Amino acid sequence: MGVPLAIQFRLLLLACLAFPHIVSAGWIQRSGEPLGDTAYRKSDGQLISWLVFVANDRKLTETWHIPGESVNIDEIESVDINSPISAFVVFGGCKADDSGICNVQMRYQVLAPDGSSYAQTPTMEVWVNKPQPPNRSLQLSVDYLKIGSS
Repeated sequence: MGVPLAIQFRLLLLACLAFPHIVSAGWIQRSGEPLGDTAYRKSDGQLISWLVFVANDRKLTETWHIPGESVNIDEIESVDINSPISAFVVFGGCKADDSGICNVQMRYQVLAPDGSSYAQTPTMEVWVNKPQPPNRSLQLSVDYLKIGSS
C-alpha cells in the first residue's frame, strides 16, 4: 500500500537563492502554454525550480546526462513504507554574479505524518561556484535528498 508523499514526506525546500532582475519567466508546456506554480514547482522572475520525487536516483542521474532535447523523469506520487525515495531540484534561470558564476543552495526539512519535524539537512548544493547554465537550459541539482536504500 502506498503512502501519499504529501502525508509521508512533506519536504519543504528552503532555498537560499540569488533572484534575477531582468525578465519574468516561468515553466511552460511543450505547446508553449504557461504552467502555474504549485507546491513543488515555482518561479520567481527568471528563476524556476521544480522539486521532483523519484524512486530510482541512479536512473535519473544517468538519464539526465544523455544528450537530447528533453529528459523523461519518472516522478512518483507515493511510496511504500521503507522504500527509497529521492528528491532533486530541477532549475533554470539562476542569476550569475559579475563573473558569470551562479550560487544556489538549499536545505530540506522532512516532516513526519503528524506534521512534526522528522529531519533537516545542512545546506546543500544546487549549483555553487559554477557558470550560469547556457541558453536558459535546465539543470539538475548537484546534491539531492535520499531516504531509504535501494
